[in-house]
Amino acid sequence: MTDMPLLQATVATLLERLADLEEQELVASLAHRTDVQLALAPLQDKLREIDALYAPGSNARNEEMTDVRKQITDAVRLLEVSVKSERMIAVWSKGRTSWDDRALQGYATAHPELLSFRKQGAPSVTIKAVSNGS
Repeated sequence: MTDMPLLQATVATLLERLADLEEQELVASLAHRTDVQLALAPLQDKLREIDALYAPGSNARNEEMTDVRKQITDAVRLLEVSVKSERMIAVWSKGRTSWDDRALQGYATAHPELLSFRKQGAPSVTIKAVSNGS
């Protein structure tokens, strides 16, 4: 049998180790970025000139791409089928169905046969930083 308090303590220790490693990586990454920026400083004016040269065309293309994506999305939603061209595909997916699990659990107390239709996926784990306010 697993010693749950010991396992929780082990996981807490591993979480702190992970936090230390992430902090070390952040410090190293910031130092790297600073060194790169210092090395590129003499080129910044030239890079700004190049960016200014290409920006108008890029901005116009991005605006048109946004418009074309919306047209495609609207049309495929109406068609209710995926549409494929030589280089791209617009995949249509039926909307996801969801149920109010809490309400159905309550209903299932009076109608237990309903539970035979219930499937539950595997649990998942997400690792994230604890905010200072928590």
